[in-house]
Amino acid sequence: MADDQQQPDLRDLLSGLGRSVADRVRQERDAAADGAGLLREATGALGGFVSGVGQDVAGLVRQELASARSEVAASARAGARGAGLHGAAAATGNTAVLFTGVALWRGLGNRIGYARSAVVVAGMSGAATAVLASRGAAELGRVQRARRRPADQR
Repeated sequence: MADDQQQPDLRDLLSGLGRSVADRVRQERDAAADGAGLLREATGALGGFVSGVGQDVAGLVRQELASARSEVAASARAGARGAGLHGAAAATGNTAVLFTGVALWRGLGNRIGYARSAVVVAGMSGAATAVLASRGAAELGRVQRARRRPADQR
């Protein structure tokens, strides 16, 4: 019996071992919960960073589109101005050429005959028309055209 008193009771050993194992399991579970919380925080921070970068890129794209839109609008205004000037020059030139041509035709008609003077006046009108048309085309040539996208990208 003396040996029985010195040797720990098997029940005490098993219960101590069970408590030790249970404590260790609790510690591991708590550490895993802390790690999962850290992982959730890190994932949230990374998601916020990616979201912020996406918003910054979207803002830059909007600014570029606004800039391109204003450049195209300015170019369109210049083209419209050139076309309007071209049309106005044609209208006023037509009136001026008509009355100048009638006066010149009548004046030359008295000296070289009306048929020949009509040919001379027509040649002069054609030359004036060519000059006006080339200047209008040069003005329209300065307009920057917008790039067209292929039909499948619209």
